[in-house]
Amino acid sequence: MTHLSRFESHGYEQRQPTSASPLELLIATYDKALRGCRTHDMARSLEALSVLRSGLSWEQSPDLAPRLQALYEFCEECIRDGDFRVPERLLAQLRDTWVEVRRRIQAQERATPSRQSLPMGVGAFSVAG
Repeated sequence: MTHLSRFESHGYEQRQPTSASPLELLIATYDKALRGCRTHDMARSLEALSVLRSGLSWEQSPDLAPRLQALYEFCEECIRDGDFRVPERLLAQLRDTWVEVRRRIQAQERATPSRQSLPMGVGAFSVAG
């Protein structure tokens, strides 16, 4: 199972369009955690954080995964202690970062012509060149 399909296995794709990308599912998970923090819903917040932790890719991001793991565990500890304000702020910043990543990917996709629209042979040249 890939790290992003773990988000799907927790049912988040059911609330998203069937064409939701793994990045959209990740952002939706942050949204759920933030809603939980804003409403002081401990169960919702902790469930979303658990999904975020289970979605970490230790193989693909050996430097980032342990840092996010520690951050998510810190947020869980705060929430269990009744502090929703600090986790809300941290999770909002992380969510905003992923939203910016999505924006940049979309901008890059719009700026890069698809291989299908390139004249025959141009795609192979650009890859080989």
